[in-house]
Amino acid sequence: MTYKNKFKPAALRACRFLIILSFLFSGNLFADDGLAEGKKWTVGAHKFSYTQDVKRSQFENAVLTAMPELILEQLYGTKSRNIPSDEILNRNIDKLVKERLALFLELSGEVKKKDALVVKHLSEYQFKKQSDIQDKKIEEIKHKIDLNLEKQDEVFKDYKNSQGDFAEKNLVTEEFAFYKGESKELFSFSSEIDEPDFKSYKCSEEIVKAGINSLITGTIVTYGEYAAVSVEMFLYPGAVSCGVITEVGLLALPDEIAKNIAYRLVPIIENALPCEVQIKIYPEELKSKAKLTVDSTIYAKIPDKIILSTGVHNFSFECDGYKRENFSYGFGYEKKYLIELEFLPEDYMNTAILLKNPFETDIFYNGIKSPDNQMNIKINNTGILGYAYSVNKNTVFFKIDDKDIFNNAVFMADINDYNIEDRIEKSRRLMYISYSALICSLPFLFYSYSNYTNYYKAYELGSASVSLNDIDKYKTMTYVSGAISAACGIWFTVQLVLYLVNANKTLPVEVKSVKYDYDTAVSGYQESQKTLKTEREEKEALQKAELEAEAAEGTESETLETEAATTEE
Repeated sequence: MTYKNKFKPAALRACRFLIILSFLFSGNLFADDGLAEGKKWTVGAHKFSYTQDVKRSQFENAVLTAMPELILEQLYGTKSRNIPSDEILNRNIDKLVKERLALFLELSGEVKKKDALVVKHLSEYQFKKQSDIQDKKIEEIKHKIDLNLEKQDEVFKDYKNSQGDFAEKNLVTEEFAFYKGESKELFSFSSEIDEPDFKSYKCSEEIVKAGINSLITGTIVTYGEYAAVSVEMFLYPGAVSCGVITEVGLLALPDEIAKNIAYRLVPIIENALPCEVQIKIYPEELKSKAKLTVDSTIYAKIPDKIILSTGVHNFSFECDGYKRENFSYGFGYEKKYLIELEFLPEDYMNTAILLKNPFETDIFYNGIKSPDNQMNIKINNTGILGYAYSVNKNTVFFKIDDKDIFNNAVFMADINDYNIEDRIEKSRRLMYISYSALICSLPFLFYSYSNYTNYYKAYELGSASVSLNDIDKYKTMTYVSGAISAACGIWFTVQLVLYLVNANKTLPVEVKSVKYDYDTAVSGYQESQKTLKTEREEKEALQKAELEAEAAEGTESETLETEAATTEE
C-alpha cells in the first residue's frame, strides 16, 4: 500500500507530461517544416525557351533572359504569401521522404557491415557479439523508419481534418522574397541536367536545395513581330503547377508583356483569402433597377454584398436615366470593404452648332452622331468633346466647356475642312529644309569671317603678303554669307513657328456660344448641308461627264486613224 501511494503521484505526473507532449507533438506535425515567424517564401525564375526550332537573332535570344527578369521586376511590392494546406503537406511529406531515404541508406550500410562479419576471421563469441550489435542497430533504424511512416499517416490525418477550418485556424503567412535577393538573378541547373524537366525528382531536388519555393518557367512562340508568352509557375517541393498564363504582344516590347503576366501572377503568389465587399447605393430605391458588372460577371440587381478574390477588379454601375459609373480598385489584405455610390441623374439639353466656314460634314457629340445638327446632350458636370467628319474624310475636333452649355444653346465653330496631318507633315519638311539651309550656310560665314579677321590683323602688323584687295574680298564674303545665314535663320524661325501652329491645331478647337435662335440655327444648318451636297453632286457629275467625253473623243480619233490607215493600204 505504501508502495502504491509513493508511485501514484509520480505516475500521474508522467502521464500528464506524456499527454501534453503528445498533444504538442501532434499539433506541430502539420505546421512543421520550419514555418516560423519571419520565414521567407522565395520565388525564382528560369530562362525561357522558344518552342520553334528556327534561327534566332541576337535580340530574340536576349529576350529569353530578359523576359523572366522583367516579370520578376514587376513583382516588387509583393508582401507575403498565405501558405495553403496542400503546400504545407507537400513540404512535410518531402521532409519525411528525405528522412526515410537517409534511414534506408543507413540501414543498407549496417546490413552490409553485418554481412561482412562472415568473411572476417572472428571467433564464435566475437561473431555472435558483433552480430548482436549490428542487429540492435538495424532494429533501431527499422524502428525509426516505422515511426517516420506513422508520422506521415498522422500528417495526412491532420491535413484532412484541417480542410474545413484551415483558412481561419491554421493560416501561415511567409514573407515574399526573390531568389538570391535580386530580381535579376535567374536560377540555373547544374551541368548534369541538359534539358530540365521541372517535374522530375532530380530537378526538384536541385530547386529545393537552392531554397526556392516557387519557380517561374516559360515558353515563347513567335509569328512575325508578335509573340505568345506562356508562363507556368511550379511550387516546390512537389512540383505542383499553379496553371499556365499566356499573354500576346509585340516581341519588341517585352516589358509590356511582362507587366501583364505579372499582373495576373500576383494573386496566385499572394494566395490571399477572399474578401467581402458590401455595396450601398443612393438613392436606395434604385438598387433593384440598377445593374452591376464586376469584371465579366453581370448582376441584374445590385446585391448587398459580394465575395471577391484579392487583386484589381473592374466595376461598372448602370441605371436608366442616371450617369454610368466605372472604376477599378485593388483589394488587398482587408477582410471587408464598403462601396458607397450615389447615382447622378442625367440632364438633357438641346444644343446646336454652326460652322463659321460651312462645309459638308457630319457632327459628332461625345462620339454620337448628331442628326440634322441637333442633339440631346447628357450633362453631369462635364463638357462636350465633339468632332466634324467631312466628306473628304478629314476630322476636326472641338470642345465645349460645361459652363457654356444651356438649353437651346447655339455654338459657332471656327473649323475648316483640311487634312491637318498633311499640313503638319508639310510644315515639318519645310522646317527641316530651312534648318538644313541654316546649318549649311554657317561654314561659309565662319570661313569668310575668320579669314577677314586674320588678314585685317596681319595688315595692321605690317605684313607685306596682305593687300587691301584681300581684306575687301573677305569682308564682302563675310557680309554676303552673314546675310545668307541671317535669311536662313529668319526662314527657319518662321517655319518653326508655322510648324508649332499647325501642330497645335490637332488640339480640339474651343467653341463658344453665340446669340442665335436655336430653331433658325438647326434649319439653317440643314439647308446649308443640302446646298453643299447638291453642289458636290453636280460637280462630280460634271467631272464624270467631262471624263466620258474625253474618253469618247479618244476612241473616235483612234477609229478615224484606223480607217485612214486602211484606206491608204
